[in-house]
Formats: sequence, structure tokens, C-alpha cells
Amino acid sequence: MEKNLDRVMEEIAGFITAIANQAAKLEPNSKPPIITLENDSQLCIIQKMGTVTGAIYKRT
Repeated sequence: MEKNLDRVMEEIAGFITAIANQAAKLEPNSKPPIITLENDSQLCIIQKMGTVTGAIYKRT
């Protein structure tokens, strides 16, 4: 089970990084944006700083 979770986390990390990279291309001369994705029960905040991309998930 733990190996499956590691694989899923790696796949999610790839999606998060891709979203941050695409958003940064919208205005390449500006600071990378903070991206917020939300629905009725969840919130995801994504931010890229240099070579590091972070995401916070919260159930609301």
C-alpha cells in the first residue's frame, strides 16, 4: 500500500508542477502567481518559488 501511495504522490507532484509552470507562462516577466483551486469541500493553493513548487490541500 505504501508503494502505491508513493507512486500516486509522484504523479500528483508532476501535475502540480505542470500547473504552476503553465500559469507562470501567462506573464513571464512577473512574479509567478499563486494559484487557488477550490470546490465546495476542498481547497488547493499552489505556489512556485524558483525551482521549488509547493501545494497545500485543505478540506473545508
